[in-house]
Amino acid sequence: MRAPKTGTFRAAWRHRRWRALLAGYTVSSIGDFIYFVAIVVYLIDETGSAGWVAASFIARLAAATACGPVGGVLADRFDRRRLMVGLDLARAVGMVGVTVIAVGGGPPVVALVLVTVTTGLGVAYRPAAVTATPQLVTEDDLAAANAAEATVYQLAWFIGPAIGGAIIAVADTSLAFGINAATFVISALLTLGVGDIGRGSPERTDERPPSMLTSIVEGAAAIRDEPGLAPLMVLTVAVYFSFGIEQVVQVLVVSDRLGWGASGIGALNAGLGIGGLLAAPFSGRLAASPRAGRLLALAAIGMGSTFALLAVTTRPAVAIGLSVVEGGANVAFDVLFITLLQRTCPDALLGRVYSLQDGGAALTQLCASIVAPIVVAVVSLQAAIVLGGGSLVIMGVVLVAPLMAISARTEAERRRLAPIVARLGSLGILGDAGPVALERMAHQVRTVELGAGTTVFAEGNQPDDLYVVTTGEVVVASVAEGEIRRLGPDEWFGEIGLLRRMPRTATVIAFTDVRLLVLPGAVFVDALTDYERLPDALARTMGQRLARTHPDLVEPP
Repeated sequence: MRAPKTGTFRAAWRHRRWRALLAGYTVSSIGDFIYFVAIVVYLIDETGSAGWVAASFIARLAAATACGPVGGVLADRFDRRRLMVGLDLARAVGMVGVTVIAVGGGPPVVALVLVTVTTGLGVAYRPAAVTATPQLVTEDDLAAANAAEATVYQLAWFIGPAIGGAIIAVADTSLAFGINAATFVISALLTLGVGDIGRGSPERTDERPPSMLTSIVEGAAAIRDEPGLAPLMVLTVAVYFSFGIEQVVQVLVVSDRLGWGASGIGALNAGLGIGGLLAAPFSGRLAASPRAGRLLALAAIGMGSTFALLAVTTRPAVAIGLSVVEGGANVAFDVLFITLLQRTCPDALLGRVYSLQDGGAALTQLCASIVAPIVVAVVSLQAAIVLGGGSLVIMGVVLVAPLMAISARTEAERRRLAPIVARLGSLGILGDAGPVALERMAHQVRTVELGAGTTVFAEGNQPDDLYVVTTGEVVVASVAEGEIRRLGPDEWFGEIGLLRRMPRTATVIAFTDVRLLVLPGAVFVDALTDYERLPDALARTMGQRLARTHPDLVEPP
């Protein structure tokens, strides 16, 4: 059977560990949409006031704003799989608490507090999931994997509320809350099957980690300093400003401009969902394109313009058509944004950068929901629509050039790393490491050129890096043995000190002018953590070298 073409949905499904992550995300997302319906019905039934529903919405946005940056620090500092499993179980406990209150007729305010806390935990979960995906699929399949996740979300958008409504119709809201709790437990069990996905920064035991505030500031500095991150963040904030206004004025559009009843809101949202489902299978290809930056700007312009056009139509069929186009542009934007962010941001900072964007987006959405009714009251409904949609169109046009520069840089980086990935894969030192692991390491590799006679490292030095000769020759020597051997292209050295955690056992000097690939020691050691034993080529070479310089350290076969 022919292997599926890279970058397609089928190709993304080759990655078994990613499938486990996606399965957990799918189950959890469906549970979330069941709960979204249930919490509205519960609060209305218990209080009879729409104000409580509004309070729950504001509380969740506030939790997302406050907890987002903290979640990013956690994703970059701790083991991502353990973090996601822990957060899933904590959210399950929160939902069990809401279920108990619903069954026992407890005070709604306690349920609201638990809902807010659960939302905050979910905000912390998302950065870990976003940073995990690039560790589980190849670079060529990254956009397709993000598109698959977007498709799952769109399906959950349809399936979850339908299931939630059916559950409430035949039982009550407490059962819906209980089912949501169960989905978190299932998600945790599925995430356990993902295996090791590491952390953003290598674990350090010789110093205390920076404070939470310092870590958040580092993420903000990355947005300022890393080329391309600031335009991505600004455009995303503009998207959420438009979305916040749309959420508020949608009911007025339906009643005042289209002459519909409450069912019209469901029709417009269905249009958004249908558009998203239609666009999702193609969005991976868009994100994999060398013109992804331009396409991101066009997606934002498409979202803004279709929303703005609601200001000039009173025909329901046209409004639904605009919603379908907007929904498709929205999904394409999400996939393009996540993929460009994953490719642009350093892995060690990705969780913090994403969470700062997420928190900023929630705050922007909250501000927009306050601004919208003021504009409607002071000016008009049409003015609020044009403000929401037009501001996004303007930002898309203004940022198209820097966004194009982002995709040009990421494409050039991918081409630059391709030969390094191929060389690392051919050495045998990394065993049968897959393309994902090799790509992760290639991002960390640097190339150095040394003149003849230059000492690479001396016997007794503390180990730091692994070296691979690409051109030229180096001499390996020791105080006791003198010259031991010479190493040429595609031979490596420096592994003994790293794996045995001992000082360098020999001195290495450039015999000719040499070019070396230098892989950070922590990255090399982390790459071998999934092996029950060392790869054969590495174990054999290391044993031969130790037999010459330190025979007492040679392990028996």
